[in-house]
Amino acid sequence: YTCFEEITERVILGRALEQKATMDFLNGVANRASIMDQLCAEWDRKRRDPEHRCAILLLDLDFFKQINDTMGHAAGDAVLKHISQLLTEAVRSADLVGRMGGEEFLVMLRGTGLASAFALAERVCERVASRATGFEGAPIATTISIGVSVIRADDASIDAVLARADHALYAAKNAGRNRAIPHADPLATD
Repeated sequence: YTCFEEITERVILGRALEQKATMDFLNGVANRASIMDQLCAEWDRKRRDPEHRCAILLLDLDFFKQINDTMGHAAGDAVLKHISQLLTEAVRSADLVGRMGGEEFLVMLRGTGLASAFALAERVCERVASRATGFEGAPIATTISIGVSVIRADDASIDAVLARADHALYAAKNAGRNRAIPHADPLATD
């Protein structure tokens, strides 16, 4: 019986350590290291199977620094948790939501092309804008900007995919924020 208890404790400890190593401590979504590992696996799969599809949404909260500066970091943390929840609810169980750092998130959409990913990104923008974060009895309105890209078979690395999504994200911010923009990618198909 003692041996069984020790093994059970080790299994529980191992699972707890794995969760700490792969999950963002604040909001329970994948952390940057975990999502990058998964993206690299999808990139490898695309190189082996050119028909495989995988899209990414790179998201950034609009004017997040103002929330932290005017309402405090506890309010900012509440917004990050709320956004994580909204993103997790918006995607399928096969997809992955992760926090890249600060107020930047990445959503990996397995088996999804550019047009479908863009449609989801637009719905996510609408959802976030219409659902304020409740904090200390007051709503905190938030919007997001999203860049959309896909993994291509000719990508030299996952960094190429991220660079396209980042370029589209900044185009969304420059176009007035609170919107999604797909990377203009003539090679991408849905």
